[in-house]
Amino acid sequence: MNQHPSIDLVGLRETGLEVPSDEALDRLVYVVGSARGGTTIFLRSLRIHPRVLGVPVTHFVDDVLPHLKSTNYRAWHALVMHPSFCNLETLRGELTDEQTYWLNLYTWEVARKKDAGSALKLYPLIYSLTQRNFGDPIAPHYIKPSDAACWIHRDTTWRDMDVILKAMPHAQFIFIYRDPRASISSMGLYESVPMGSRGQIIDVELVRAAIYWRLLSQKTLLFARKYSDRCLTVRYEDLVMDPVGELGRVYAFLGCEPMSSDTTMARLSEVTGRPTNSKYLYSGLSREPLDRWMKVLSSDQIALIGEITGVTARRIGYDIEGPVMPRIGKLLGRCGDLVSGLKIGGRLVQETFNELRLLD
Repeated sequence: MNQHPSIDLVGLRETGLEVPSDEALDRLVYVVGSARGGTTIFLRSLRIHPRVLGVPVTHFVDDVLPHLKSTNYRAWHALVMHPSFCNLETLRGELTDEQTYWLNLYTWEVARKKDAGSALKLYPLIYSLTQRNFGDPIAPHYIKPSDAACWIHRDTTWRDMDVILKAMPHAQFIFIYRDPRASISSMGLYESVPMGSRGQIIDVELVRAAIYWRLLSQKTLLFARKYSDRCLTVRYEDLVMDPVGELGRVYAFLGCEPMSSDTTMARLSEVTGRPTNSKYLYSGLSREPLDRWMKVLSSDQIALIGEITGVTARRIGYDIEGPVMPRIGKLLGRCGDLVSGLKIGGRLVQETFNELRLLD
């Protein structure tokens, strides 16, 4: 590759490619929420705005960033440009041969830098050229790349938020929360008869999901407290009940001009998607999922979720019963061998509980 000339964003634009401005690429909006916590519908709702570019999931934090220091630039390039979330082949026929050549050369320039921020910016740049190449449903309104004011990346992990902020100094963070009873039941793990006997619920997946929800929520709440000027919290339930008000609040945080109520509702009605592990398509924002957990979870499961998540859930504004300080030893004793080797994010449950107590 050394025999080729170098190219930067200015040179890339000189080939005729219309890509977001440097300012827009610098303005990452990092959305974090739990699995089954409303992050997907939130992303799709946000990108109805004509100046918001919503980039689908890239798995950058989990699958790319950990290898930044341990790989050479060729391996780093292969990871960053993995076809499953950044496929240049989808641009064939949409770009000239010259544009394709220089775009590919630019990705190698980025790889040589071995810099997380430069690598992250490749995703909105490439996605803006087609808005179809990530296998995600097409946004209901095409975003003209040069009009973008910011771009959105969503994730379901709290890890490396400080690294992201260091790599992207102008980044903003939005944390979306959903009632833990709804998030956990929405994972589709509890429609079958629960394990245990004589009313004693010992459900290892429920415990895992509840601890994950609480740990992610506590980590994001602490991050929001530390960087209060860069962070905004949103509740899924508030978004569903008052989409115009909540989206208006988010757009104001992002510095984007508000849209009228009629325009917001009309564009939201065109938002479509498919829930995980479901064959059914949805459109718009529905209130139906809000109380679905009541039909799925048993009273014992609800109590167990409250015991694990209640402290944190109440801080976010959810009316959920549970002890002021979860009885960690009693809970672990009740779950017995089923959770003795259970890991969350590579750590044993006991270690995770210890961290939760420190976070409290």
